Amino acid sequence: MHPRFEMTHLHPLFFLAEKYSINELKNKVMDAIQDFGAQHRILPGPKNITRIYTNTHEGSTPGLYSVLTRSSVRALSDGESEAQKLAYLASTTPDFLGDYLEAQFKYSARFRPEGVVDPRLRGEKGGFVRCFFHTHAKGEVCNLEGVGSGTK
Repeated sequence: MHPRFEMTHLHPLFFLAEKYSINELKNKVMDAIQDFGAQHRILPGPKNITRIYTNTHEGSTPGLYSVLTRSSVRALSDGESEAQKLAYLASTTPDFLGDYLEAQFKYSARFRPEGVVDPRLRGEKGGFVRCFFHTHAKGEVCNLEGVGSGTK
Protein backbone atom coordinates (compact mmCIF):
# COMPACT_ATOMS: atom_id res chain seq x y z
CA MET A 1 0.00 0.00 0.00
CA HIS A 2 1.09 3.52 -0.72
CA PRO A 3 2.28 5.51 2.35
CA ARG A 4 -0.33 8.18 1.61
CA PHE A 5 -3.18 5.63 1.90
CA GLU A 6 -3.86 6.82 5.44
CA MET A 7 -4.31 10.40 4.29
CA THR A 8 -6.13 9.70 1.02
CA HIS A 9 -8.49 6.97 2.21
CA LEU A 10 -8.59 6.46 5.97
CA HIS A 11 -8.79 10.08 7.11
CA PRO A 12 -11.64 11.04 4.73
CA LEU A 13 -13.54 7.96 5.90
CA PHE A 14 -13.03 9.05 9.51
CA PHE A 15 -14.16 12.61 8.68
CA LEU A 16 -17.38 11.19 7.19
CA ALA A 17 -18.01 8.89 10.16
CA GLU A 18 -17.43 11.77 12.58
CA LYS A 19 -19.74 14.08 10.65
CA TYR A 20 -22.58 11.55 10.98
CA SER A 21 -21.60 10.31 14.49
CA ILE A 22 -21.01 6.70 13.43
CA ASN A 23 -18.90 5.61 16.39
CA GLU A 24 -18.30 2.01 15.31
CA LEU A 25 -16.93 3.16 11.94
CA LYS A 26 -14.83 5.89 13.59
CA ASN A 27 -13.35 3.33 15.97
CA LYS A 28 -12.56 0.83 13.22
CA VAL A 29 -10.95 3.55 11.10
CA MET A 30 -8.84 4.71 14.06
CA ASP A 31 -7.71 1.11 14.57
CA ALA A 32 -6.78 0.97 10.87
CA ILE A 33 -4.87 4.27 11.14
CA GLN A 34 -2.89 2.94 14.11
CA ASP A 35 -2.24 -0.41 12.42
CA PHE A 36 -1.22 1.23 9.13
CA GLY A 37 1.15 3.59 10.92
CA ALA A 38 2.74 0.76 12.91
CA GLN A 39 3.03 -1.56 9.92
CA HIS A 40 4.58 1.06 7.64
CA ARG A 41 6.44 2.90 10.42
CA ILE A 42 4.87 6.25 9.58
CA LEU A 43 3.45 9.04 11.70
CA PRO A 44 1.22 11.95 10.74
CA GLY A 45 3.36 14.84 9.55
CA PRO A 46 2.65 18.53 10.11
CA LYS A 47 0.62 19.05 6.91
CA ASN A 48 -1.45 15.95 7.60
CA ILE A 49 -2.04 17.10 11.18
CA THR A 50 -3.22 20.49 9.92
CA ARG A 51 -5.65 18.67 7.60
CA ILE A 52 -6.90 16.52 10.50
CA TYR A 53 -7.53 19.58 12.69
CA THR A 54 -9.27 21.39 9.83
CA ASN A 55 -11.67 18.49 9.20
CA THR A 56 -12.49 17.26 12.71
CA HIS A 57 -14.11 18.72 15.80
CA GLU A 58 -12.37 19.72 19.01
CA GLY A 59 -11.22 16.68 20.98
CA SER A 60 -11.38 14.36 18.00
CA THR A 61 -9.40 11.13 18.32
CA PRO A 62 -7.23 11.66 15.20
CA GLY A 63 -6.18 14.97 16.75
CA LEU A 64 -5.25 13.26 20.01
CA TYR A 65 -3.43 10.54 18.07
CA SER A 66 -1.49 13.23 16.18
CA VAL A 67 -0.59 15.05 19.39
CA LEU A 68 0.62 11.85 21.06
CA THR A 69 2.64 10.71 18.04
CA ARG A 70 4.39 14.10 17.95
CA SER A 71 5.02 13.72 21.70
CA SER A 72 6.67 10.35 21.17
CA VAL A 73 8.83 11.76 18.36
CA ARG A 74 9.84 14.74 20.50
CA ALA A 75 10.92 12.44 23.33
CA LEU A 76 13.21 10.50 20.98
CA SER A 77 14.39 13.23 18.58
CA ASP A 78 17.42 15.47 18.44
CA GLY A 79 15.07 18.36 19.08
CA GLU A 80 15.81 20.84 16.29
CA SER A 81 13.85 19.22 13.45
CA GLU A 82 10.94 18.43 15.76
CA ALA A 83 11.00 22.01 17.09
CA GLN A 84 10.63 23.28 13.50
CA LYS A 85 7.65 20.98 12.92
CA LEU A 86 6.02 22.09 16.16
CA ALA A 87 6.61 25.75 15.25
CA TYR A 88 4.95 25.13 11.86
CA LEU A 89 1.98 23.48 13.58
CA ALA A 90 1.71 26.32 16.11
CA SER A 91 1.49 28.85 13.27
CA THR A 92 -0.90 26.89 11.03
CA THR A 93 -2.96 24.98 13.58
CA PRO A 94 -3.26 26.92 16.87
CA ASP A 95 -5.58 24.31 18.41
CA PHE A 96 -2.83 21.72 18.02
CA LEU A 97 -0.50 23.70 20.27
CA GLY A 98 -3.04 23.84 23.10
CA ASP A 99 -3.74 20.12 22.76
CA TYR A 100 -0.03 19.36 22.61
CA LEU A 101 0.70 21.30 25.80
CA GLU A 102 -2.24 19.66 27.57
CA ALA A 103 -0.95 16.22 26.54
CA GLN A 104 2.50 17.06 27.90
CA PHE A 105 0.98 17.56 31.34
CA LYS A 106 -1.48 14.70 31.14
CA TYR A 107 0.72 12.00 29.57
CA SER A 108 4.30 13.18 30.19
CA ALA A 109 5.18 10.06 32.20
CA ARG A 110 4.59 7.98 29.06
CA PHE A 111 7.10 9.98 27.01
CA ARG A 112 10.34 9.65 28.94
CA PRO A 113 13.40 8.60 26.89
CA GLU A 114 13.83 5.42 28.93
CA GLY A 115 10.33 4.17 28.10
CA VAL A 116 8.51 6.09 25.37
CA VAL A 117 5.14 4.65 24.40
CA ASP A 118 4.14 4.29 20.76
CA PRO A 119 0.59 5.57 20.08
CA ARG A 120 0.46 3.34 17.00
CA LEU A 121 0.43 0.23 19.22
CA ARG A 122 -2.94 -0.81 20.57
CA GLY A 123 -3.22 -2.91 23.71
CA GLU A 124 0.43 -3.92 23.64
CA LYS A 125 3.30 -3.25 25.98
CA GLY A 126 4.76 0.06 24.90
CA GLY A 127 1.44 1.38 23.58
CA PHE A 128 -1.92 2.59 24.84
CA VAL A 129 -4.89 0.43 25.83
CA ARG A 130 -6.68 -1.04 22.85
CA CYS A 131 -9.57 1.41 22.63
CA PHE A 132 -7.76 4.53 23.87
CA PHE A 133 -8.56 6.36 20.60
CA HIS A 134 -12.17 5.13 20.41
CA THR A 135 -15.43 6.94 21.01
CA HIS A 136 -18.13 5.04 22.88
CA ALA A 137 -21.60 6.24 23.75
CA LYS A 138 -22.93 5.33 27.18
CA GLY A 139 -23.67 1.60 27.19
CA GLU A 140 -22.12 1.07 23.76
CA VAL A 141 -19.99 -2.07 23.44
CA CYS A 142 -16.54 -1.67 21.89
CA ASN A 143 -16.06 -3.36 18.52
CA LEU A 144 -12.94 -4.92 20.09
CA GLU A 145 -14.92 -6.49 22.96
CA GLY A 146 -13.49 -9.93 23.55
CA VAL A 147 -10.38 -9.20 21.44
CA GLY A 148 -7.03 -8.97 23.23
CA SER A 149 -6.58 -8.18 26.89
CA GLY A 150 -6.53 -4.39 27.29
CA THR A 151 -9.46 -2.27 28.35
CA LYS A 152 -10.01 1.43 28.65
